[in-house]
Amino acid sequence: MFFGVLGPLVVRTDAGDPVTVPDTKVRTLLLDLLVNQGRPVSADRLIDDLWGDHPPRNATGTLQARISQLRTALDRAEPGSRGLVIHGSAGYTLAAEVVDSNMFEELVAAGRMREALALWRGTAYADVSDHEFARATRDRFEEIRLTAIEDLADRGEDVLPETTDLVRRHPLHERLRAVHLRALYRVGRQDEALRSYAELRETLAEELGADPGPELTDLHQAILRHDPVLRNSAALPAPLNDLIGRDEALTEAQHLLAANRLLTLVGPGGVGKTRLALELGRDHQGDVRLVELASQRQDDVLEALATVLEIRDESTDLLPRLVDSLSTRQLLLILDNCEHLDLADLVRRLLESAPGLRVLATSREPLGLAGERALDVPPLDLAAAIELFQARAGVSEDVESICQRLDGIPLALELAATRVRALGVQGLADRLSDRFRVLSGGRGVPERQRTLRATIDWSWDLLDEEERTMLRRLAVHAGTFSLEAATAVSRLPEQTVLSLVDKSLVVAAAGRYRLLESVADYSLERLTEAGEEAATRRQHAEYYLSLAQRAELRGPEQQAWLRRLDQESANFRAALDAVPNLKLVNALAWYWYLRGRLGEARRSIAAALDVPGQDSADRAAATVWYVGMTATDAKGTNLTAASEEALKLYPEEDSGRRGHCGF
Repeated sequence: MFFGVLGPLVVRTDAGDPVTVPDTKVRTLLLDLLVNQGRPVSADRLIDDLWGDHPPRNATGTLQARISQLRTALDRAEPGSRGLVIHGSAGYTLAAEVVDSNMFEELVAAGRMREALALWRGTAYADVSDHEFARATRDRFEEIRLTAIEDLADRGEDVLPETTDLVRRHPLHERLRAVHLRALYRVGRQDEALRSYAELRETLAEELGADPGPELTDLHQAILRHDPVLRNSAALPAPLNDLIGRDEALTEAQHLLAANRLLTLVGPGGVGKTRLALELGRDHQGDVRLVELASQRQDDVLEALATVLEIRDESTDLLPRLVDSLSTRQLLLILDNCEHLDLADLVRRLLESAPGLRVLATSREPLGLAGERALDVPPLDLAAAIELFQARAGVSEDVESICQRLDGIPLALELAATRVRALGVQGLADRLSDRFRVLSGGRGVPERQRTLRATIDWSWDLLDEEERTMLRRLAVHAGTFSLEAATAVSRLPEQTVLSLVDKSLVVAAAGRYRLLESVADYSLERLTEAGEEAATRRQHAEYYLSLAQRAELRGPEQQAWLRRLDQESANFRAALDAVPNLKLVNALAWYWYLRGRLGEARRSIAAALDVPGQDSADRAAATVWYVGMTATDAKGTNLTAASEEALKLYPEEDSGRRGHCGF
């Protein structure tokens, strides 16, 4: 039977049916036993807790009647449950089977803060908020809750919804108010943060005759001067759990990065290079920028850098702009997933021109530059692998054989741990052994691929058909994607995506989703095998065309739409790569112009114009956009001459539209 105390009392059977506990005193009795779960409570204490200074005439008999009512209610809902209320020489004990507060503490201890906070439905022990017997337990859980919120905030996650509600209920709690002020500031609401501080200061003065403590005062000053420290923890993706088994690697990397301006973390896919780089970034004192290159092509690298560094793409030669921007900055630049790109010359030029720049790269091999220090990120040793697996799976059983067979690759361990709940440790070990026998010994396949392929293949086997279809269709997305995009492209319900998130095959972050690199590669192979790649890429292109056409970039919603289109830049490029078409470039042209991405616009429009057989009206509009982008970049030259030069690039049959287009 399930008991919920993190909010109003909830009781459910194992089948999930609600259990009605009649009478206020009976519910109070149950909550008193839950406060002391596993420990006996004497009859005298229960009488005092329930009736205080006004006990009934026959208090012992009345208590026994309430105990009987409670047992009857539990047994009526689930036969045999009356035995949960046990009477012994020391008093009454509730042998609670599942209590949400216990689950909450276990999740917090495992570092699964979001899952832990999701269990809360209001104030702990809300039905007995005015009873002294629940005060200490309620306060303890509220403090653990605040610690979990602080942990999420330290990881850079948005905790504004949680803190707003709590501040409303606990207006004088300074530690809570500090978390709330940081949350407001990090989402760009500085004015509200300052007003919230002023409100606290005024309330403290009126009610307690006190001033805010030094921590809050310092935080207030930091908000006033826009201290970069307030943004640093939110500048990088927040980790979902603790880093395990990397203390030595992290320490060595910190020393190497302090002594060298270029450090490359190298190792096989899934070994944890990115996670280690992000930890280094979070520990760095100063400005840190992350450039995620996994979804970028060689030609897109400069634009990706410009976007991260907030440089407008206003010229055909972007590199000098980047060099000039970085020349006077103190910055740690993290280049993540470099192995498919040739970055050596670019990184060399940036480092030579910017003495305050440090570069931290992750790749499967060094960049090959003089002065570069490479640090191999090895698989976890056995002890660390066991610790990681047990933490993620929430078990304490012997998992040595599983960790040995997974070669200490963190990604494989993470994926395997998600199945312990369904299979148990021994069931997992038996199945994993079978899978490794099938996949081991393959020739021409790197060890890392065999290990990761076995893990992902095994996880794939455990999915139902709808989940498999969703996962393989998600592979056409580039970078991150929205829930709306996932459902539209896959033509499957959003619950399927959320199910894959639960099974650690899709990563959720900041309201968006992505596939791990190895999972994406595997899923794309499955998509091709299913004969669905061409159709799914068409669906992907159709969705992003629809999104671009819906964008309201000339009205009051312009800024919101610009931010949304920024998030989808990689997917727009992927759609144009798969199906270059004039409708999409025409829909994106105004966005590119507003963002100053003239070079990207010209290249994309030119590529689409090279595809024959498209609508003549779309071709005319795209030609006008191309001429406009070229003329804008002409930097004061004759507009007519620039237009005519651009139009010469197209066949003679298109020239009849010049008058129609206004050129």
